This record gives sequence, structure tokens and C-alpha cells, in this order.
Amino acid sequence: MSREAQVRFCERPGVKFPRATHLVMCFQKEQDAQAMRKSLDERVAKFGLKLHPEKTRVIRFGRFAREQNEAQGLPKPETFDFLGFTHIAGLSREGKFQLQRCTSRKKRKAKLARLKDEVRQRRHTPVIEQYAWLSSVLTGHYRYYGVPTNYRALAQFRERVRHMWHASLQRRSQRGRWNEQKYKSFNERFSLPRPHIHHPWPRTRFALR
Repeated sequence: MSREAQVRFCERPGVKFPRATHLVMCFQKEQDAQAMRKSLDERVAKFGLKLHPEKTRVIRFGRFAREQNEAQGLPKPETFDFLGFTHIAGLSREGKFQLQRCTSRKKRKAKLARLKDEVRQRRHTPVIEQYAWLSSVLTGHYRYYGVPTNYRALAQFRERVRHMWHASLQRRSQRGRWNEQKYKSFNERFSLPRPHIHHPWPRTRFALR
């Protein structure tokens, strides 16, 4: 769609915007992206609204972003957060462009904070119940965030959960910290689910047959 067509679409009578929305718009040319940004600013202003100044950005991203930045002496392309993921214009092992996604730090930090509170509240419930609950939490986390290129973040999340759980259990006993043998026997009996990649690569998911 041309820049002119995009601007006319935004200004067409009857076009409605949701009350609150998050979206990513991709353009081949920067001037088209800037035109859309300007058009959106003007459109929402008619309703007394404003685009979020920090979350609404025009950035260089995609297949040629790295080489274009390098040619201009600029650092790596900016990343952006969307639906709980940080999106990165990365490189594959072969040195080709690869869209990489990992759990956003903001989402991971907030979820760990909530889990820490609940782990503390459940401290004196039977260990087997705590184990079942944490296993379901991790399984649900993997099902949403289990995308290619995100395994490391999933493993780090599991380790943080495991560490806070062990620390909580040790606080409920007057014997204090566990020794190495206690850690080993406990982990053998209550090993939390390991990360699993549930979603295929985008090129596989959207392949047409």
C-alpha cells in the first residue's frame, strides 16, 4: 500500500480505533512509516487521545536492518517488546537474518515477583501440593513463551523458580540450610518440568500447502 493510500485510509470517515490496542506495523520504506505515524497522531487527537510517547516508535528492523546500520556506523538495530516478547533482529548460525524472540525482562520480573509472594503464602502447605502447583505454573509458562530462540530465557526462569522454592522451604524448618545431599535427594524426587519449545518457527507455522 502506498503512503498516500495509507494516509487516506486513516482519515476515511467511519474508521474506528479500539479503546486500547497494541499493534506492530511494518513498512518497506521509512517515509511510509513516518507518514503513518503522523496520520495516527492526527487521527486519535480528534478524539482527545494521544499515542503512548514511549511505546509508539518508528524503528529500523528486519532483514536489512543490521547491514544498513553498519553502513551508517550505527549500533545494532533497536529491539521492541510486543505481547510479552522482546523482538530482536538477530542472526542465525549461518549469519543470515533471523527474527529472535525472548521473554521480555519486564514481564519475567513481574511474574517472578508474583510467584515469590505466592510461594511464601504456600510455604506451609504439603510439599507435594506445592510441587504440583509450580509444575503447572511452569508448564503454562512454557506453552506461551516456548518459541524458538527462547530456550535460554525459559531455563533461567525455571532456575529462578526452583531457587525461590528451595529457599522458601528451608525457611519453614529450624534446621536451616540444606546440605548437598539434601538438595540432591529433593531434586531427584521433585524435579520441576524442564523447558520445552511448543511453537514452530514462523516460516513453518505460516507455510502454505
